[in-house]
Amino acid sequence: ISCLTVLFINKDKVQPDLKAKVDQSNEKINILMIEPDYYLSLISKNKYVHEVCNLVFEGLTKKNDELKAEPQLAKLILTDDNLEWEVTLRDDVYFHNDEKFTASDVAFTIKKIRELGEQSYYMYNIQNIKSVEILSDYKIKIELNDYDNFLPEKLNFPILCEKFYKKSDFTTESRYVGTGPYEVITNNKEFISLKYNKNYYDQSVGNVKDIDVKIIAKTRPGFDLLKLGEIDIADTNTEVGAYGRSAYNNSKYVT
Repeated sequence: ISCLTVLFINKDKVQPDLKAKVDQSNEKINILMIEPDYYLSLISKNKYVHEVCNLVFEGLTKKNDELKAEPQLAKLILTDDNLEWEVTLRDDVYFHNDEKFTASDVAFTIKKIRELGEQSYYMYNIQNIKSVEILSDYKIKIELNDYDNFLPEKLNFPILCEKFYKKSDFTTESRYVGTGPYEVITNNKEFISLKYNKNYYDQSVGNVKDIDVKIIAKTRPGFDLLKLGEIDIADTNTEVGAYGRSAYNNSKYVT
């Protein structure tokens, strides 16, 4: 069998999507989110929602700086023909509600994305999947309709807890329960508070204990808040149109 084997290596101290470099001594950072269309990245088109969800949820794989797949919830991905793929999952992962992560959650997530169809941000990722077979609690087989040697890169969609989200309406669902290094403690229309997950399986990730996300109606106030020091990270490069484009960031953080 010829195979693709991906080793799990993660040296980043904070999720790279936020592009923040922080000191080991940092207890807390403040970031912003533009008022979301939906709260979960499964259907949201809001880049800020995706950045926050990337701290809370994880995929089977994640993309590195070269856009190549690295394992996250998957330990090993094998194929002999780029048509049938066998995925071995981590067996030491828990959701934030203390439910154990298993293959059933993967099958549920793929099914849910398929049901949402084009409404889901990740429909493209799974549209070539013909079937998902659960081989054991920590092993699945994915059969494709057509050959695709880029399947590992497409398995980066957030895995949902089946028991928690089984009856959810994702157009109104605002609760965050994932497997990631940060869990949501407070969530309302004005801010989201995240705390480091002490039970996270990779203790080399996450040296910031608390993250507060301020929800604002538009980007310009975020730029002003950044300059005033009320938030620590803001993607000011999205401030286009009437406000022009800016590359401002403070002395501690690179955005």
